[in-house]
Amino acid sequence: MKTSLRKKSFVVCFGLIFLGGLIFSSILLSSFFNCFKEQQYQLLYQEALDYKNIILSKKNNNNINNIFLVDLDRNIKINNKNYKISKNIINNIIKKNKYKSYGNLEGILNKKYYILALPVYLNKKLNKFVFVLKPGDKINYIFNNFIKIYIISFILIIFILAVIILILINKIIDILDNIIFISKKFLKKDFRKKLDIKTKDELGKLALVINNMATLLEEMDENRRNFVSSVSHELKRR
Repeated sequence: MKTSLRKKSFVVCFGLIFLGGLIFSSILLSSFFNCFKEQQYQLLYQEALDYKNIILSKKNNNNINNIFLVDLDRNIKINNKNYKISKNIINNIIKKNKYKSYGNLEGILNKKYYILALPVYLNKKLNKFVFVLKPGDKINYIFNNFIKIYIISFILIIFILAVIILILINKIIDILDNIIFISKKFLKKDFRKKLDIKTKDELGKLALVINNMATLLEEMDENRRNFVSSVSHELKRR
């Protein structure tokens, strides 16, 4: 009982909780990461939209900070170097009226960025493109720290649950061990000690049934002894 049922119960319960927690965590982290990325793109979109309006109002027409302009010949200037945006990216911007990606602009950038681009139309004619870039490492650093905290919290919760499960299983198994021990006493016709389990669950009901059965057996044994004693006494008289 101590070596088999205790271990089996713990392994099954802990395994189910761990597996359920792992699946739930994977879904939660995946959803959070997608929402996190979408939020970054929304911020970039607002920046691009604001700068697009500035261009349309003819207040500014130059690259600033993380915002870059690309002409119709696909030229972009980054860190005083000229590059060409691929036709595939430009076609995506024209087709979808927006472009978002996480990468290095097909090899132009030296590290990965969150990228969002919008087309700029002047007098209903395509004039240029606005590209907004945000370094991915800074954003990912925040997300990675969140992942670390979440993993530590998950391990801590699993450990606490494992301890609680172990305590509950040990309590149940100890009750079953006590039932077995007392039942063996009953088999030896030792009815002096009864089961002291006062819970209102199934174990409590089982203990009550066993105690009632023991009382009945004790009465039957007492009647048997009285009967044998009476018969023996009667035989002696004859």
